[in-house]
Amino acid sequence: AREQGKMATGWTWVDGNCYFLKENGAMASNESVGGYQLAESGQWTVQGKAVFEKDKGYAKSYSAYLQKNGVEGNATQSSASGESVPLGTGSSSGGGLAMRTGSGGGGGGGSFSGSSGGSSGGGFSSGAYSGTSSDVSSSSKTAEIKSNSAFAASETEEEETENSGNSAEKEIAAESEEGTETTTKETEGKTEEEHRRDADQVERALKEGENQNTAQYTAANGEIYTAFFVQGVHIPNLKSTEEGGDFIEKEDSGYFTRVARFVRGQGYYDTNKARNGQNKDVDRNLCFATTASNVLHWYLQENKEKIQDYIHEHGDVVRRVGQKNYSLEDFLDQSSPDQWNSRIFDYFKLIYGHSQNGFYTGPLVDLFLNGYTPKKATNTKADFGTMDERGGFLYGLLKEKLQTDVTGSFKGTFSEDVKKHLAEGHALCISYNPLGTYSHVVSLWGADFDESGKLVGVYVTDSDDQDETGEDPEVGLKYYRIIYKDGSPYLNNSLNPKSNGSRISKLHSFGWKA
Repeated sequence: AREQGKMATGWTWVDGNCYFLKENGAMASNESVGGYQLAESGQWTVQGKAVFEKDKGYAKSYSAYLQKNGVEGNATQSSASGESVPLGTGSSSGGGLAMRTGSGGGGGGGSFSGSSGGSSGGGFSSGAYSGTSSDVSSSSKTAEIKSNSAFAASETEEEETENSGNSAEKEIAAESEEGTETTTKETEGKTEEEHRRDADQVERALKEGENQNTAQYTAANGEIYTAFFVQGVHIPNLKSTEEGGDFIEKEDSGYFTRVARFVRGQGYYDTNKARNGQNKDVDRNLCFATTASNVLHWYLQENKEKIQDYIHEHGDVVRRVGQKNYSLEDFLDQSSPDQWNSRIFDYFKLIYGHSQNGFYTGPLVDLFLNGYTPKKATNTKADFGTMDERGGFLYGLLKEKLQTDVTGSFKGTFSEDVKKHLAEGHALCISYNPLGTYSHVVSLWGADFDESGKLVGVYVTDSDDQDETGEDPEVGLKYYRIIYKDGSPYLNNSLNPKSNGSRISKLHSFGWKA
């Protein structure tokens, strides 16, 4: 697939394997291109065996991520592992992608920064060239589900039912393109007093519920944004580092990047998969388990007093998974794990590690708290049956009362749905589609609302944005701008108003319901 030592047009190396991307950004598979045979996974094969060349298509440093991951715009996607894939216009050695496999995912996909490529391995979702593909770091999951697997249908399977066709082949113009222009004109005509009046009115409305965790800052467009964060999260300084704040802001290669370094003990959690080359076969598909771990760490700390009282009265709760015992008290004591040592994620890895399929966040939370056996996307009380002995750490407190909820249809209501859940003191996750049928899930810890009260951006943590070399600070919170098309929300940090976005497909909420 190479000509005179260079990559042939359309060919790219990812994680040591070679793939061919068509002009529309779709990955070729199950076909022959120029005499080279491609497997169903998209990998170039010879006599049925994938061609592998060590060190082809690996990123050298996470700085590529900070510079090129203009989240969104850099067409992003990922593989069966839910690995991040910002696809842009840069290039990496060999003409392929500058790639980082956040959970070590060769064969399961990886995180890409720069270049016009796609992700690797089974469960591949491809992006289009030159910024025409989906624009957020993302993750996909393998569509095939075996009936004897540890869990049932994957999120991808459901998304394929909802979506026919590849969104990467369609250029999605932001609904807010015209609206942004109008808003800018209105903003330019406002006095400082009017900005403050409108922003304060929004903040007062947001604080009407149980959670009053807000802060304000002046955005680049001159508006005063009100940030509404999950209850219990310490809100960082929302200004840029140049203004003395916590967020590193960059505009590079047509994309906007805004990230804050990870800091322990701030009330948000950012469980990461293993770095490249470590445990790649264990956690490459476990984005759903990292978000479940984040939520559960938050949930335990937010309800710590009630749980401690229960343990004091009834004793500790211990469950055995494989050859290892797990204790509720031990989980509760880990109040501020770093990005690599979550005991809850270790617990989930014993149950779901080495999986070839993606799954859902909510059912894992239900397993841990109540003892529901994970079988489908969402549980009802009727699904309980017999308690799964691997979980149910809080069954004595909660019985079958579910602490999870998911919204899969919020056309025109996303902004209000997020407000409602934050006001009620819930933690959140969002699933989004980098490309049509593929899905990735991240933890949502805060949201920006403009002076009209509309949600315009979100603060998330992602399991696939880790530094591969130790040379750069670890990213904690990442900021994605939100645009709307036909009432549906999309993540999009491209500076091009006609750039594609990644559609938000689900909003997951978690909170104490006794």
